Amino acid sequence: MIKLFAVLLPFAWLLPNHYPPWLSAWQDGWALAMLALGLLFLRSRPVVPLPWLLALGLAGSSVMLQQGLGLLPFSGDAVMVALYLAATAGAIVWGRELVSATTQPAWDGVCAFAAGILVAATLSVGIALVQWTQVFSLGIYGVEMPALGRPFGNLAQANHLSTVTFLGLCALAVLREQGRFSAVGFAFAGLFLILGMAATVSRTAWVQWLLLLAAMTWVARGNGARGQVRWLHVVAGGGAFALLTACWPAINAGLALDEGRPPLASIEGGNGRLPLWGALLQAVGRSPLGGYGWLQTSQAQAAASADLPPLHAHYEYSHNLLIDLMVWVGVPLAVVLIALMAWGFLQLWVKAAHEPDRRAFWLFMMVLAFGAHAMLEMPHAYAYFLLPVGVAIGAVHALGRAPARLMKFQAVWASLVLGALGLLGVIAGDYLSAEQSHRLLRLESAKIGDRTSSSTAPELRVLDQLESFLLFARTPPSPAMTGAQMELMRRVSDRYAYPSVMYRYALAAGLNGQPDSAERMLRALCSMHTPRRCDEAREAWQAAQLRYPALASIRFPGP
Repeated sequence: MIKLFAVLLPFAWLLPNHYPPWLSAWQDGWALAMLALGLLFLRSRPVVPLPWLLALGLAGSSVMLQQGLGLLPFSGDAVMVALYLAATAGAIVWGRELVSATTQPAWDGVCAFAAGILVAATLSVGIALVQWTQVFSLGIYGVEMPALGRPFGNLAQANHLSTVTFLGLCALAVLREQGRFSAVGFAFAGLFLILGMAATVSRTAWVQWLLLLAAMTWVARGNGARGQVRWLHVVAGGGAFALLTACWPAINAGLALDEGRPPLASIEGGNGRLPLWGALLQAVGRSPLGGYGWLQTSQAQAAASADLPPLHAHYEYSHNLLIDLMVWVGVPLAVVLIALMAWGFLQLWVKAAHEPDRRAFWLFMMVLAFGAHAMLEMPHAYAYFLLPVGVAIGAVHALGRAPARLMKFQAVWASLVLGALGLLGVIAGDYLSAEQSHRLLRLESAKIGDRTSSSTAPELRVLDQLESFLLFARTPPSPAMTGAQMELMRRVSDRYAYPSVMYRYALAAGLNGQPDSAERMLRALCSMHTPRRCDEAREAWQAAQLRYPALASIRFPGP
């Protein structure tokens, strides 16, 4: 059974459900559920390699400390961060078990895991090609691609699909090393995945290919031609990717399809990250010791917006894991966490470079590809990436070692896992209520359906951040609001810095004797969002000033 859940884990990439207020809830929920079900069948002692154990343990401790000190605005954020950290540790344990529990070397747990990744990645490319060619509609089974967009499968993000195809290539290499693919099958499957990668026009893929080529070159120097997948295979694959990417606009034109982004534009499109990184590093300078709290990147961006040129973009993550850590936990702890992760990567690299079982190298490349992506975006925010990578980490450490000793207290372990499944069930119930409430709220805002009554915000047991957001959205700003209402609005605006949220809090602050807070929020709104959103807020503010004299003295920031 543990192999079955390892196969099913990557199928999270195929779910087409992406709904507000949490766009990846269904995919992450699937991944977390497969992990918990797989861990129910754990037989070996749960062991996490020391650097990863220390990093995850320190990160988890910081979450509890921040919650205790009131740095996190919502306890639900603390629960979810702690859950994802614990799940990552569980995935590492699971990866070790997939190796230790092997009874059929020809088709072991690692091959089962790789097969799941390969199948999910291949199907994702198939969905992406349907989106690209638009030959037919997948209906409810596929995410609709916007006009002039890039194919993204059911992940709804082209760069995520690109990394999925790279993970698929690594899984294909694992299976080739195990003798599960012939040379011809390996070539055709690899080219199909590379076609999907080129269709995304992702700059992250270039970084991943360069890292693979460098790593393979280094390993080939020491190990010669050992292994079924050789250096020339990697060079040929990278060349095919480069050729397809360069020819992609011409291919689109020849097939009378929308061209989307040409390759050069995709590479230059990342320039907006540099101003963002500069702004967030300046925000770190304002709170270097403790940071702003886990997931509080929007608050850090708002703190720095007053002293910097407008970014005209809102970010919930810095698009760089290292900067995210500095923003969330402060510089001292971030440096420790980064050092521990570097130690962990070094251990993996040494094992991958010298392990006779060449599958270790390709599992390591999955981890390295994820790390490269995390330097440019935020795959670390998604359980559907974190958990497969955690499994790969555990498997690399276990390959070539003696089987781990059997666990003595399986009943205790099963109780812990069942408790985690129970928590997942509560969170799932909370989220379903929140999703339904958000859907009703959107219908009411659009004046669709019954107008004689309004829905109320649900009472959630764990996800109080979503409960507060939904309550905020149903609380119109007015004079003489209570202190509790104003505090709720402040916390929600710090956590969810959307234009409508920021404007609503500014209006409430202005109507309740907090003009400085109102002006600060309006300045942040115009700095963090597009000029169009700023202009819309300005028009609404001018109309509100005519209605409420208390707002007359509060100046809206200039264009």
